[in-house]
Amino acid sequence: MFCKRMAAIHKKGRERLEELREQHRAESERLLGVFGDVLSVVRDATAPPEAGTGSPQALPTGGPAGAETEPMTVGAERAGRMVLKTLADAGGVVGLPAAYEAVAAHHGNNYLPLLEPFYRSHRAALFTLVDTLALEATTADHAVLDAVEFIRTTRHRRGDWIPGQATIVRDGQQVTVSVEVDAFAGDMWRTALRDKKHPGMLARRHLEVCVFSHLAAGLRCGDIAVTGADSFANFHAQLTTWEQCAPLVEEFCAQAGIPADATELTSFYRGMLTGIAAQVDAGYPASTDLRLEGGKPVLARRKGADRRVSALRLEEAIHDRLPERNLLDILACSAYLIGWHRHFGPASGSDAKIRDKLGRAVLTVFANGTLLGPAQVARHMRGQVSAHELSWAANKHATCAKIDAASVDVINEFAKLDVAGVWGTGRVAGTDGSQIETWEITSSPSPTSATAATAGWRCDTYRILTSPCSVTSFRAGCGKPSTSSKDCCGTSPISSRIRFMPIRKASRCRCSGSRH
Repeated sequence: MFCKRMAAIHKKGRERLEELREQHRAESERLLGVFGDVLSVVRDATAPPEAGTGSPQALPTGGPAGAETEPMTVGAERAGRMVLKTLADAGGVVGLPAAYEAVAAHHGNNYLPLLEPFYRSHRAALFTLVDTLALEATTADHAVLDAVEFIRTTRHRRGDWIPGQATIVRDGQQVTVSVEVDAFAGDMWRTALRDKKHPGMLARRHLEVCVFSHLAAGLRCGDIAVTGADSFANFHAQLTTWEQCAPLVEEFCAQAGIPADATELTSFYRGMLTGIAAQVDAGYPASTDLRLEGGKPVLARRKGADRRVSALRLEEAIHDRLPERNLLDILACSAYLIGWHRHFGPASGSDAKIRDKLGRAVLTVFANGTLLGPAQVARHMRGQVSAHELSWAANKHATCAKIDAASVDVINEFAKLDVAGVWGTGRVAGTDGSQIETWEITSSPSPTSATAATAGWRCDTYRILTSPCSVTSFRAGCGKPSTSSKDCCGTSPISSRIRFMPIRKASRCRCSGSRH
């Protein structure tokens, strides 16, 4: 939560910077126009006179020194008068600096000075967090943790600017805590923390935001850990200690083919590096990928070789035999060939008063089986169907029993395909796409019906789960036209081996009223 909150503060700061840029865009264009006018009048004042006018040249290139001084003075005076008049028309030397400071404060990409207003409302909670947690550094760099201790010490200060050191009394002794901003803060943060008018001082409010930001970054990358935590624990504590590794050194070095003695190991690797360096130096003149620029090695990007004609033909053949299919086409095709949509309809058993029953059933199964929902599916259908029509069909024309019956049709047809035998024995299947524990099923691979989208339909907020022998079992196991669990209990070698995930919570299904 702390890391997410600091990320949200930075996001608001970037958005505020964009808003200020839009607000000051007109003022920036006006200031640029004033600058262009100043350049124009100076150019006109210092330009050489036209032929025959007799005016002195502003910048003569020859002649005595005394003759050169007077024309330059006259041109400078004229340029100065014209510049002052231009600035006066644009707001004067009093209004223009204020406008420039307002625009120049946000002309770059530095949004860090804008974070403090968004941080202010979370200040108390963040200090409570660092007071509660025990933080530790996982590296030799303790600059951020020292900064955290410093802002905890100065949290009750009221001044805008504070020195970089503070003295506190701890266990009856005076202790000096300090913050080294240059050790962890970047150039943008240093610009916000320091001011030429306050040498040796730091902006207190900006310093707190800076320290909390770097603390969040350290927690995310693992440089700072929380004692007793799980996700933010010190990962070094999980490593094997040297006392545990010392007895295994000899055996490991023997297997790796390296010396076990420290001095011999250093000499061994130094010799290897020297040999590799000699090989690189010998091959550098003929290398076209590596070059030296300013004493630094630069590795050029290598262009890949052209693909062979046989590879292009293979790719084309694969695309011809595996055309692209989308899920809606698969559902519509399976509904047309199998007819599983016939199970959905009014509770009375009469025919549904829907013009395109197949299309409505396909869209309803797609909306609920993929968990997109009626609203999202209707939005992508571009007015062809409304969210009300999809939700109405799901609530009025579908029950758990009807979904099971449609799943039976799909699973039984799938069992007839050769692909079931290619994936495994064809005797075990997971039909709803969920991750099923296979430790109790069998060690052989098991097929999964990707086209049985109806089995992934959810009633309320819980997945429809079935018992080991239910109407979703393979009828091909015992050869009987199974319509209930009684027809295949004890006879189907397939249904007896199907296992499903345990039900976490009993919930009442909205569509049938039964408990699952």
